[in-house]
Amino acid sequence: MRSGELGFLCLGMAIGAGMAALYTPKSGEQTRELLRSRAAEGAERARAQAEQLRSSASELIDQSVNAVKEQTENVRAAVDAGMNAYREKVRG
Repeated sequence: MRSGELGFLCLGMAIGAGMAALYTPKSGEQTRELLRSRAAEGAERARAQAEQLRSSASELIDQSVNAVKEQTENVRAAVDAGMNAYREKVRG
């Protein structure tokens, strides 16, 4: 399941839980407390998912930076090898 789909699933679950809480035969205070509790749980899940996405993005950035460094080193080595081959050809 992709993160976008997971987000919509969580949103749907939260809306469903909120609607169910509104239609249950509880006192107003109990209903408000239940809604506060569910909202806090949803917010915590959202924070955890955001942190996971942030971590994944950070890993991808690190991998990209390393790949660019490696390619830069490869190009530099190829240029140096070409220059050395040219100099050898001109000398000899």
